[in-house]
Amino acid sequence: MISNDIYIANRRLPAFEIYNYFVKYRDVFYSDIFSRVNVEHFSQKLYKNAEQFWLYCDHQIKGFAGVYMNNHKYGFISTISISKECQGKGLGNLFLKVIEEKATYNGLKEIRLEVDARNIRAISFYKKNGYVVYEKYPKSWMMKKILSD
Repeated sequence: MISNDIYIANRRLPAFEIYNYFVKYRDVFYSDIFSRVNVEHFSQKLYKNAEQFWLYCDHQIKGFAGVYMNNHKYGFISTISISKECQGKGLGNLFLKVIEEKATYNGLKEIRLEVDARNIRAISFYKKNGYVVYEKYPKSWMMKKILSD
């Protein structure tokens, strides 16, 4: 059961905390993140270059998003995930809203992301939140959302 004590913090935690999150919640990814990337290197890269968004439920980390906002035109969601017990409760919508507000605050005009072409659930979720496919590759789709001022 999820309580009313839910919040998202845009704060920088050390790379080992990002890595530990990926270890703890590796089962929430459509395909195993450890088979796709060097997670230790990825965690370092996110720590050094990305905005970090942490979802807390009952003062425990239950979600994470790493978003690059160092391009002057658009942000890029590199990773976003929520623990299984917190899924299906509207928290993904809240996560995107917070990310989009921060991007708008930073003067960005759009948010982009890449999603596994087989992950119909995620594609549907992003479409419901206003994202559109702008490029298709055999294994992944590129999606974006134009942000309003």
